[in-house]
Amino acid sequence: MPISSQHTPTEHTPSRLPIALLVVLLLISLGAFTWAFVNYKHAQKTIARLSDPAAQQAVAEEEVQKYVEKVGKLMVLSSEEKPLLATVQDADNLKKEQAFFKDAQNGDIVLIYQDKAILYSEARGKIINVGPVYIQNKDGQSAPVEQVATETARAQGLVVVEVRNGTSATGLARTVSSQFATSTYAVSSVGDAAKKDYQKTVIVNPNGKNVTALEQQFGVTAVTSLPEGEVASTADVLVILGADAAAN
Repeated sequence: MPISSQHTPTEHTPSRLPIALLVVLLLISLGAFTWAFVNYKHAQKTIARLSDPAAQQAVAEEEVQKYVEKVGKLMVLSSEEKPLLATVQDADNLKKEQAFFKDAQNGDIVLIYQDKAILYSEARGKIINVGPVYIQNKDGQSAPVEQVATETARAQGLVVVEVRNGTSATGLARTVSSQFATSTYAVSSVGDAAKKDYQKTVIVNPNGKNVTALEQQFGVTAVTSLPEGEVASTADVLVILGADAAAN
């Protein structure tokens, strides 16, 4: 009987297919683990960042800057003023209260400047409205955009500052206020002091707010009483710029 030269695999001959499959599955598992680990570390960093008040403010400033850049591509914005940011969360009620929000949608952004508010829709990629916006105060009266900015700033934990020019230098209050640290202070308004002969800057802090950075910036110690002749401010802190600020 002729003998076949072909070799028939026995049951002990290993198959290569399961090994290749295991390698593929191992690579997939390693990839999934790496992805999960990287995302876990990223989440840890995010949580740690948001638990730090300074980091929280940095995140808020990044958010404001992001929308300033987006809106700045659609209209000219002031480069000297940092706006406050608010998000529309109840568009239906806002539409009933203010015509400014008649075309607003939940998730729209409001950039609040001293003299106007800008309603921007990222979803629609357009500016929806520009103009004054009002809120109802505790007495039921309408309050203008300056008060909206003030209330928004306080809600964000910022110290609201009014800046007055106590010298004859034109535009000093606006120039100096644009240099304030936005992580701590929000400028509600700028204007002129009752007198124009202040030699040193005066910081009036009647409510004990943290004004350390302002004291260091101007090299003065805050007081609690208004200088004679000055009108009381609705801001938390009043800064009256003197000749020393103009010189610097």
